[in-house]
Amino acid sequence: MALKAINRCMPNDVNLDFCKNQQSKWIGGLNDLYTRDRQFVCIYFPETINSFITKSSLLVAVHGYGARRNTARGRKSVRRFANYWGQQVAAKNWIVMAPHFDGKKFNKNYQRLNLTGLRSDVRLNQLIQSLCQLLTPIEIEKRMLLGFSGGGQFVHRYLAFHEGMISRAVIGAPGWFMWPDLSYHYPLGFGEPNAPEEGRARLRRLCRQDLLLLVGDKDTNQGAFRKIYNHTDLHELQGAGRRERATNWFHALKNAAEDEDIELCVRFQILKNTAHRINQNFTKTALDFVSA
Repeated sequence: MALKAINRCMPNDVNLDFCKNQQSKWIGGLNDLYTRDRQFVCIYFPETINSFITKSSLLVAVHGYGARRNTARGRKSVRRFANYWGQQVAAKNWIVMAPHFDGKKFNKNYQRLNLTGLRSDVRLNQLIQSLCQLLTPIEIEKRMLLGFSGGGQFVHRYLAFHEGMISRAVIGAPGWFMWPDLSYHYPLGFGEPNAPEEGRARLRRLCRQDLLLLVGDKDTNQGAFRKIYNHTDLHELQGAGRRERATNWFHALKNAAEDEDIELCVRFQILKNTAHRINQNFTKTALDFVSA
């Protein structure tokens, strides 16, 4: 079912290409695409892709840290993620894109945007642009973003750097957060040592985004490697488990928004009977929100 590259590429100014295979039609279901520099991206198309569909919406699903491996296993995890969300939204005729932010290309740092290398946030914008061009004449009316665990880390940081690309977004149970405090430098906080106004701009962008934070009531464990970041005790700053960290972060974000006189569009919900996993409760809540 993979789509292999031919000489049908995107404009050079995008600096990466999705190249379609020699088939005249897309395949309903999973399709494997690669950029010119060989980043793997899995696309799930609805079965209607080659029939009456002229308009659609795009759901970008960002994988967790475990799928970062630059191996067949990592790509398999991304395919599974794309397939899960694709099947969930197939009746809506939505398209799902699941990029693979592999550790080799993004320095095992995609969830923090990899600002000193190949930036994962900038690359996502390029991927969205390239896919929308490739799908012409299908019009993408709405772009939504969803990330779970390490993907949730990526999504909330992405939204602090970019606005106008995404209509609604969901983050599920990140391991730790960009703390809404300008005294903490990025990626631990919003602060920028030599540009304090940029830190405030990031805070404004994130607060104004239609964003839903979800965490399970049983999501209380925390990996040992996330206890410390750059000599800062994350347990002391943010909390001991994902549920506690999510709760504390949301309240801190509300306080920061009030202090800076920013309208807060971010919502928070604790899901009942849910641990650190994507279940039907998480799925329904997330899709109800992005569909609104």
